[in-house]
Amino acid sequence: MKIWKSILATASVFYLGVAASEIEVEIGSAWNDELDMLITRQTAPVSSNDEPLPCNGFPEYRDLPVNHFFWLGAHNAGSHDVPKFKQQAANVKEPHACQYKSQDRTITEMLTDGLRFLQVNVCKTKNDKLSLCSPTGVQMYDTLFQDFIDEVLDFIRMYPQQIIMVHVSASKKPKQPVTAEALEGAIDEVCKVHTDRTLGTDEFKRHECPFIYTHPFAARPWPTMGELINYDPDMPQWEGDGQHVGVQSQLVLTYDDRLASSLGQKSHYFSQPFWESGFKVDQQLKDVDDNVRELCKKSGALQLNAFLPETTVDCNSHLNEKFYTPAVIDRLLLSKDVCDFNNLPSTTYFSGITVDCYEQHLPFLLNLQRQMVAINYAKLNGRKVDLKPSPVKEEKLDTQSPYHHERDEL
Repeated sequence: MKIWKSILATASVFYLGVAASEIEVEIGSAWNDELDMLITRQTAPVSSNDEPLPCNGFPEYRDLPVNHFFWLGAHNAGSHDVPKFKQQAANVKEPHACQYKSQDRTITEMLTDGLRFLQVNVCKTKNDKLSLCSPTGVQMYDTLFQDFIDEVLDFIRMYPQQIIMVHVSASKKPKQPVTAEALEGAIDEVCKVHTDRTLGTDEFKRHECPFIYTHPFAARPWPTMGELINYDPDMPQWEGDGQHVGVQSQLVLTYDDRLASSLGQKSHYFSQPFWESGFKVDQQLKDVDDNVRELCKKSGALQLNAFLPETTVDCNSHLNEKFYTPAVIDRLLLSKDVCDFNNLPSTTYFSGITVDCYEQHLPFLLNLQRQMVAINYAKLNGRKVDLKPSPVKEEKLDTQSPYHHERDEL
């Protein structure tokens, strides 16, 4: 984990229409005081030999609006980084200390595996730093929010024409509330470094991170996947010297209800979520069918949150991966007694699924994504394509790259 130090920097800022010239602001991270380390640090610690195809691996669906794409998501991303002392204490004094470990893989591994939706919970530490944490804030992880954003921007800079969505949740029981101003300040610190290190970008300006797309609060159509990353294979492409120049991938930040009050209508980086999930924090196993049934009665973009509440999860039993199996998810979606997906109106569609322990069922999830993208595209064009039960048997399926596939015939 990086070591963040506090320094003072002189800056001119313009905030809420009121100029504050030449004031000192505290920069609470190492983005400015350890430049030597940052310049030599390996950027995006992932291989570029298997570069993902444009539009998150679906260039043939570049005309699909962002809110009609099907996003594979990781719930409580970053929870792989659980402090070791808390895991040890869980067996003795803190029986619930490790119950919030929802993922085993790193952020970079998630993105490399093809996930493009990351849900994170953010809390304030005793030192007033922003840290990833469990949904209730009981447990802090060993990943600072700045480190998390840094890792995401690393991937964005390395791989062109990708769109990553991050849904930020505030702790349900915060000892110190997380504000939008604090989050956006932390984002600016990280973004400045990445902007300075990216060829072909203008000088960084506060609240104008070039890697982040912010959708207007006013009701407007979302851009298509191709429009957001300027991908059009019919237009002449400048290949240059083989290096990626300028900003070619985008990050979209969304927020939950607990952050909405501090964001208001003046957010610089956060966009309103375009989906409904119907997930209830006190949801029990016996209620899952009823909740999904009610969700599927809604119109617009829906998201299936296929994970259990924190109070039912035990880090040793992996209840999520055992309960939300491919067979269960197929049943929730296809059963006439639950969602009855294939008989939903054309105005109702699924825009994503968010899970725990995603790697346990990754082949199934990739197959589901491929089907859903084709279905959503067909619905937009007045056609009907049915969702088929997955043939995936995770122990037998060849884990083919999520980035290379043929477009389904509609």
